[in-house]
Amino acid sequence: MTLAQAGQISIKGGNKLVVNVYDPALLQFVTNAIRDCGMSLTPAVEGGAVVVSIPKSSAESRAEMSKLAAKASEKVKQEIRHIRKTTLDEVKALKGSISEDDTKRISKEIDTITEKEVEKVTKLLKDKEKDIMSS
Repeated sequence: MTLAQAGQISIKGGNKLVVNVYDPALLQFVTNAIRDCGMSLTPAVEGGAVVVSIPKSSAESRAEMSKLAAKASEKVKQEIRHIRKTTLDEVKALKGSISEDDTKRISKEIDTITEKEVEKVTKLLKDKEKDIMSS
């Protein structure tokens, strides 16, 4: 379940997030999930809502966010490479029904597409790192 499914999220005063939890039984789970998300946030329960004060970003917190973005980027690249491998295996399985030239051509196209997609992810990461470090 995502946070958006557990409650309504709103911004209060520019530096606080308020999560109005739909089911009071989920209040403690939402609080723990926010606390354990790895962003050094400290949620507080106020009535039926979870209030999270967002601290000013320091150079250290921006560097940590940049590391998290890099990890997410690497995970996406691994998934792209996994899709490439699976697709190449499927092409190799068709070896008897298509010519060797077609197999090589298709494999080369798959490699080209993979490289382009990995480059897009790398560029997005660089842009996001620039954004994070300048905020």
